[in-house]
Amino acid sequence: MKSKINISLTLFTCALFLTMTISFAFAVNLDSAMGLESTNEVSDRMLSGSDLTRKDLAHYWKKLFSGSREGTCKKANAKKHALAKIKKHAHRARGRHASKTKLPWVKPWGYGDAAYLFDFFDPVFKKYITDLMEESFSTLLSINNKDTKKYKDVFDIKKLIASQPKGKKGKNKKVDFKKLNKNYDPKIYANAINTVQINKAMKDWGWFIQPGLKDYAYDLVSRYDVDGDGRLNPREMMLANIWHNKDIVGKGKCMYCLAEIVRKLDAMFIFLDCTNAGALSVEDLWKKLPKLVRPDNRWNIFGINSNENIRTSALNDFCLKNGEAKQGFVTKKEFRTGILLGFWDRQTNRKEIIKDDSRSLKKLRWNKTGMVDRIAFKTYQEKLKILAKKH
Repeated sequence: MKSKINISLTLFTCALFLTMTISFAFAVNLDSAMGLESTNEVSDRMLSGSDLTRKDLAHYWKKLFSGSREGTCKKANAKKHALAKIKKHAHRARGRHASKTKLPWVKPWGYGDAAYLFDFFDPVFKKYITDLMEESFSTLLSINNKDTKKYKDVFDIKKLIASQPKGKKGKNKKVDFKKLNKNYDPKIYANAINTVQINKAMKDWGWFIQPGLKDYAYDLVSRYDVDGDGRLNPREMMLANIWHNKDIVGKGKCMYCLAEIVRKLDAMFIFLDCTNAGALSVEDLWKKLPKLVRPDNRWNIFGINSNENIRTSALNDFCLKNGEAKQGFVTKKEFRTGILLGFWDRQTNRKEIIKDDSRSLKKLRWNKTGMVDRIAFKTYQEKLKILAKKH
């Protein structure tokens, strides 16, 4: 009798477990079919600071990542050796935080060890970001730059010429602006944005305007005009666009401020932040970024299947350069701003928004096909030789 009861209990337990398993599988498949997956795990706090909805997250996650957020988070197990590797490279990244410029806070965001991370991001984001930058700059440039009754450009070179001492015949002396400013280039000046255009754009497009500031266009040019020609060239203008609007972009309040890509980057951050902590660590990025869907497998820093991937330094460098709130971590705003600044660093110069790889220096890091990380592959081969000798 006892054995019959035990058999019945065993069968009942198995049936119950099978039923629960089928129900769970059905629920997961239903969520996946709806495109929601684990978005219900995202806290409301994670959606603050942006106009993203849970439906938006499902849409972006499906395009950006392979697999669900839940699955990615479960599989992302900690690896102790990664922390040791991160600490080993930490001092190298810290030494490259600042560059000599009018803007001392500007860093080589797209270079140093972080260059490898942006190489990895290129197939996903480069074209999209450079297209948005080009659209923003060309739209600014299309605004009439002539003085109006309400606003006049005090940095106008013609006005500076008019203020110069007169010659013997009452004519203005010819002014060599190249001597006055070695960075002055008439072609760059003609293709740059003046205060009249900025004054109109900031007001019409909902860009950040500091309360109580009378001449916000004058202030913006004064802050970001590195070459001192009184206008903002493509590189200066895009830096101003990113940094000046970093606190409002993504909230649906501004136009031509790269808001479209910010929505994607915010969704990406939330996907990677499994614990809804509001900050990503170097280890979070290293464990989960391989799930990013890339249309091109070149420049893959996770390509060498090694437990000692030396490219953890790329993620560490990114966090060190952008994480101000807590060392070794980046918040959502720091993450999104850091990526935009990295692409700004690599894809702009004084003359134009650069669409190709001429400035990114990839050739120094990768072979011709872009499939082999020269240094990482060499290091990996050396380790394999050592292991072979031991056995």
